[in-house]
Amino acid sequence: MELSVIIIGAAILLLIFIPIALVHKKRDKEEKATLNRLQNIAEKESQKIIKHDLWNNSAISLDSAGTLYFIENNSAGVKKINLKGIKECRIINSGRAVTNHLEDPYSIRRLELALTGSHYEYEQRLLFFDMAINMQINDELQLIKKWEAIINNHIKAN
Repeated sequence: MELSVIIIGAAILLLIFIPIALVHKKRDKEEKATLNRLQNIAEKESQKIIKHDLWNNSAISLDSAGTLYFIENNSAGVKKINLKGIKECRIINSGRAVTNHLEDPYSIRRLELALTGSHYEYEQRLLFFDMAINMQINDELQLIKKWEAIINNHIKAN
């Protein structure tokens, strides 16, 4: 009797943990491929990635020459932005007020990083979070604040 309980328990544990481990391994592999892709693009320009972050199939990085690379939702294209032509970096937090008091009083719908060029009609936006794509916000708010500070510090230094 005890042997059958042990076997059933082990089988249930395997059925739960094997899929979780496989999903985790696949995500790590995709993140490594995305980072390698960014590094290869920077190396083509004889530069090295000095800072990077990966989240929800998106990636952002900065190379040693001050070029920002951004991949949005595993898209084939990489946005390349030279920070020498950027005057300002700010966060655009699009949301709405929620009347239901069970939730936060403000609901975030989109988080974007707006990079304004020396000519104010030029503005490049980098999407960090969109409720239509991901229903729940995770670390995107902390990441966007971190990258706003990194970019603004880089702009002030140059």
